[in-house]
Amino acid sequence: MKRKILTISAGFILWLFTLPATAQEDVRPVPSWVSDRGYWVVENNVNASIVYFYNNDNQLVYKERVNSVLNMDRRRTKLRLTKLLEQAVTAREKGKPAQGSLVDKTRVYIDK
Repeated sequence: MKRKILTISAGFILWLFTLPATAQEDVRPVPSWVSDRGYWVVENNVNASIVYFYNNDNQLVYKERVNSVLNMDRRRTKLRLTKLLEQAVTAREKGKPAQGSLVDKTRVYIDK
């Protein structure tokens, strides 16, 4: 009987030690290519890519067609897209067409 009580109490103590470890969540840092002013979406086709830039109100701010397929695994590509997003949102707020490009492209400015 003593052994049974000892086993149950040891199990309970072990459970108390593991409880705080499972309750904590890992907070991942935000990647540097994530903007707080909006987001971008890339459509890759066979020969070209289309990049859509949206602000935080989910409004299309700028659209750009790139005559090559973008490699979205590269950090550099994501950082360039974020830079263009910042420029497009700033230009939209000022009421001007967006300046800048990715590569060989056809730019389309979305009116208000």
